[in-house]
Amino acid sequence: MYQERNEITCPAASTSIRPALTVRELQVLQNLAEGRTDRQIGALLARSHKTIGHHVESIIEKLYANNRAHAVAIAMHLSLIALD
Repeated sequence: MYQERNEITCPAASTSIRPALTVRELQVLQNLAEGRTDRQIGALLARSHKTIGHHVESIIEKLYANNRAHAVAIAMHLSLIALD
């Protein structure tokens, strides 16, 4: 079911969207929220830090964030991730 609280407004358009993050992007985002670096996340997920960096760039773009901290804040606001 579509939940309005999980929408963000695209600054480049007048429509609301639901971010389409992949499972891997959500894993990376959760690890960012927990304070891990690209290298640490890469080690945990068996990927290179450069691959993780590409995931972070994609996350930032999809969430219309200014940086990784902003992406984490948006994701938490949209209940895409949570800190235990």
